Amino acid sequence: MKFQVLDQLQWHILIDKLSQKAQTEPSRKMCRDLQPTMGHNDIEKRWAQVLPLKTLFSRGYRAPIGELPDLTLSFRAASLGQILNGEDLWDIFILLQMTQTVRQFTVDQKDRCQTLSRFHGNLYPLPGLSRAIQKAISTEGEILDTATPTLEKIRRDKVSARRHIESKIKQLLTERELETYLQDKFFTIRADRYVVPIRLDGRGRVDGSIHDTSDSGQTLYIEPLEIKGMNENLLELELAEKLEILKIFKELSDQVAAELEIISANFDNLIELDFLTAQACLAHSLDAGPVELTTQPILHLRNARHPLITTPSGGNAIANDIMLTKEQRSLIVSGPNAGGKTVVLKTTGLLHLMAKAGLLIPADENSKIYLFEKVWVSIGDSQNLSASLSTFSGHIYGLKTIVESAGPKDLVLLDELAVGTEPQAGAAIAQAILEKLAEKNTTVIATTHFD
Repeated sequence: MKFQVLDQLQWHILIDKLSQKAQTEPSRKMCRDLQPTMGHNDIEKRWAQVLPLKTLFSRGYRAPIGELPDLTLSFRAASLGQILNGEDLWDIFILLQMTQTVRQFTVDQKDRCQTLSRFHGNLYPLPGLSRAIQKAISTEGEILDTATPTLEKIRRDKVSARRHIESKIKQLLTERELETYLQDKFFTIRADRYVVPIRLDGRGRVDGSIHDTSDSGQTLYIEPLEIKGMNENLLELELAEKLEILKIFKELSDQVAAELEIISANFDNLIELDFLTAQACLAHSLDAGPVELTTQPILHLRNARHPLITTPSGGNAIANDIMLTKEQRSLIVSGPNAGGKTVVLKTTGLLHLMAKAGLLIPADENSKIYLFEKVWVSIGDSQNLSASLSTFSGHIYGLKTIVESAGPKDLVLLDELAVGTEPQAGAAIAQAILEKLAEKNTTVIATTHFD
C-alpha cells in the first residue's frame, strides 16, 4: 500500500525534481532514495539546517561543489592497503581541491549561514597530500616525468637509448648484407624489442634473433645482433621505470590510506551539504518553509500550493486553505470536473509526505500539520482486468481495505468516492464509508459529485 500511495501522489516526480537540484551523482541518488519516514525531532532538525541554506541561495550564494567522482571503490582499495592507480589518485586530488574550495566558501559565508559553520569545522583539504598528487599525476591519471628526479632521469635515458637504437637500425637498413633480405625497408617493435622484417629465405643469413613472424609466415622479425645490447639496455630502463612508477603509486597510496578517515569524511560532508543545498534550492523555487508540527491529528494548511503544478507563466500553483480540526475530522469537497478537487487531495497528501521526508512545505509559516502514521489514498481508475475487477469493483475493493485498516492517527484521501455505479447506490455507499471512518475517528478528505 505504501508504494501505491507514493505513486498516486506522484512522489517520484517530486523527488526527481529535487534530484535535479543536486550537483553530484551521490547526492542525486540520495534525493531519489528519499522516503517520508522521518520523526518529529529529525524533521525540525532538518528544517533548521535547510532554511539558512535557502536564505543564502535566495541571495545568490550556493556551495560550489560541482561534480565529484564516485570514490567508493578507491576508498575500499585504500582501506585494504591496495595500490591505487593514477586515475584513482587524481580523483582523490579532485576531492581535496573541492574540499578546499568549499571550505573557503564556508569561511566567507559562515556568518551569514549557521549551517555552513558546522561544515566549516568538518572539512580538511590536506594540502600536503594534494600537492604530492598534483606533482606526480597528470589530469589523465598518468605519471608525470617530474614526479621524482629518478623517474625524470630514467625517462631521459630512455629517449636517448631509443634515439641511438633507431639511428643504428637506419644505418643497418642501408648495408648490403641486410638490405638483400629485407621484406620492407623499415623497422618496428616486437616483444618490446626493435626488429626488422626480412623474407623467409633470409633466415640463417642475417645475424640476429627471431622474435616474431607475420600471419602469413612469409616475414620474419629479426633483432640484428648489432643492436641486441642496445635493446637489452632499453629493456632494463623500461623495468627501472616500471619499478619507479610502482614505488610512486605505493607511496602516494600509503599517504591516502594514512589520511583515509579524513578524506572519506570530506567526501561524506560534501555530499551531505549538496543534499541539503538541493533541498534548499527546491524550497526556494516553491517558496516553501517550515510549519508547526502538532501533536493532535489536525490539518491547518494556509495558502497550501501543490509542489508540482505551475501556472502557464511559470508561477506557483493557486493556493488553498485546507482545514481539519480535532472536532471536525472529515472534509467533503464537491464541485464540477476540472474544478481542482483532486488537486486539494494531492496537495494535502504530498505536503504531508514532504514534511515526513524533511522537506520544507509550500504553505504559509503559520500552517500546522500532524504527522499521520499512515496515509491511505484512493485516486484514479481502479480497474484490474487480470483480477476480473471492473472499475467500480476495484474501487470498492480498495475502499474495503481502507475502512478495515485506517485508524485515528491515519489520513484518508478519497477521490470520487463510490463513483462508477448508479448514483443513489453510490451515494449510499459513500455515506456509509464516511460514517464508518468518522466512527473510527479517522481524518478524511473526500471528493464527490453526489448531492
